[in-house]
Amino acid sequence: MSSWWMAVVALLGPVGGEMALPTYMVGMVTQQYDQKCLGLDGYEVEWVNPHMEIGFSPVAAGKGVALDGMAGEPVLAKVAAAPGKETKVEPVKEGMFAHSCVPMQMRDDWIPAKEGIRMLRSLKAGQRWKGLQVVEARKIKPVELVKSGPDAVATVQNDLGFPLEGVDLVFHYEGCYGKPGTTVQVREIGEMKPGEKKEVRAPLVVERERTRGVTREMEHILVSVQLVASSTGVVVDLDIPISYWHLPLECPEQ
Repeated sequence: MSSWWMAVVALLGPVGGEMALPTYMVGMVTQQYDQKCLGLDGYEVEWVNPHMEIGFSPVAAGKGVALDGMAGEPVLAKVAAAPGKETKVEPVKEGMFAHSCVPMQMRDDWIPAKEGIRMLRSLKAGQRWKGLQVVEARKIKPVELVKSGPDAVATVQNDLGFPLEGVDLVFHYEGCYGKPGTTVQVREIGEMKPGEKKEVRAPLVVERERTRGVTREMEHILVSVQLVASSTGVVVDLDIPISYWHLPLECPEQ
């Protein structure tokens, strides 16, 4: 049994009704900013407070951890309470990030960001942490994706060093019409031992049933693949855009 896994299983569960600190986080590293609304009408925006996030949890980099050099990569990070910071978990609900300085039609799962719209992928309540710092981190390759005809073939590899339970791959699709809708396809994988690999397939394009009065095709293209899994003391918040695998897709011509 690895030393990392021994540390994870040694983590105590909730004490006194409070959620215990996670030992590890799995997610994409990104640099994010907060919005500051400017102007008399508040319709201008300044992006302030640059910070790093793993998934949707803001984190500080501990001594010797070059987290900014891992931006755009999936990582396994060992975390601890940041000195002088209040460490807490924040329940995540759709719509909680949807305010934008610039008026626009926002879906409940849209989050305005400096680099464009981020997608909230239905995080479980209690998975967005604040006040954590990263004490160790390494890049991981938990999912590889290739095209095979009309399908995407995903190879899932448990390279975390500890077993995972309830593993699913969630394929997220965005619509190619007007104000885009969204749909998903789920592939259940189950338990995965360290080092184990499994392969699943999903279409690159799906078509939803047309609603009444709609004559256009309601096609949706694959935009990201989300890994859902659980393990004691580990927060998994990993949603990988297909651009990570250099597989840009375009909506079919109508």
